[in-house]
Amino acid sequence: MRRFLLALLAGLLLTIGAMAAEPMAIAVESAEAGLDEFTGQPLVNVRWSAEGQRAFALFTADHVGKRVDLMVGKEVVTSPVVQTVLDMRDIQITGLVSLAEARDIAGRLTGKKARLFVRLARD
Repeated sequence: MRRFLLALLAGLLLTIGAMAAEPMAIAVESAEAGLDEFTGQPLVNVRWSAEGQRAFALFTADHVGKRVDLMVGKEVVTSPVVQTVLDMRDIQITGLVSLAEARDIAGRLTGKKARLFVRLARD
């Protein structure tokens, strides 16, 4: 019985590890390009759906101290290190090159089925 439980636990850990490498889709309610009021740098203000907020909070809780990729489609737009659990409804994507890039990202995160994808970064 003990061997069975150990084998089951090992299988679960391998499955969870493989799933962590796969991007997870998080539902976005809205996205808007803008400029940071203090630095003037381009950014995207993202508002999660209620479901997306919960999913992102759980994802960040599991990955504190790790670098993660935020992706629009298959494109990585930023790779921050998670410093703490992020359970707020709104986040900002910063570190963008131009307002045009911010507008492009916001445009791709707009619509009924808008999703931002997150995964552990591939360093």
